[in-house]
Amino acid sequence: MRLRQPDQHDLVVGRKGVVAFGLYASGDYLKRHGDVDFDDGSPGHHLITKLDGIQDATQTDWLEELAPPARIAMQTSSHAAALAATVHGGGLASLLRFPANREPELVRLTVPPLPSSIPSAGTWLIVHKDNREMPRIRVTYLGEIDNGPDAVRKLCERLARQGKPLAFCDEAGPCGRGVHRQLTSLGHRCEVVATWDVKQCLLCRKLN
Repeated sequence: MRLRQPDQHDLVVGRKGVVAFGLYASGDYLKRHGDVDFDDGSPGHHLITKLDGIQDATQTDWLEELAPPARIAMQTSSHAAALAATVHGGGLASLLRFPANREPELVRLTVPPLPSSIPSAGTWLIVHKDNREMPRIRVTYLGEIDNGPDAVRKLCERLARQGKPLAFCDEAGPCGRGVHRQLTSLGHRCEVVATWDVKQCLLCRKLN
């Protein structure tokens, strides 16, 4: 799953939905740096942006256009790292709404429609054309869920067959360990790995 449509010709691509972004900062950050003056370009503020060339770089372009005088305090290729840095007062960041809205420390800022409204991103399911018929590649979209116990339990019930335990790999992040506890308490296997360490995860390599 990616947030940008690829242009390689050997891939089969299907658009599955849209995710919304918002501009966030922690309450502590706003106390230290003051209100955000969009009319003046937000001088004196810090930005947390995504590295050039990654799948959702349009968010970085939009944020830098919105606040050109602001200083880039951090660049990352990880959504989880950007969220954690914002929660801990690192600066302003354009974040996916569905995880950011669950963080009590964060304030979602009202953004003016100009110079442009905050862009959303499509979600794209991608597979190499030579692998599209392989059973292990086939994916069923079950819908969006949150990480609450009831939602996780219902997801496991839909995925489980003949009562066999499931194997999950969960990306490390602010809620990664909570998901791990919920899955293991239901009798399933779950490994929490950092985004950059997925290739080293034995479970990921086994399921590949």
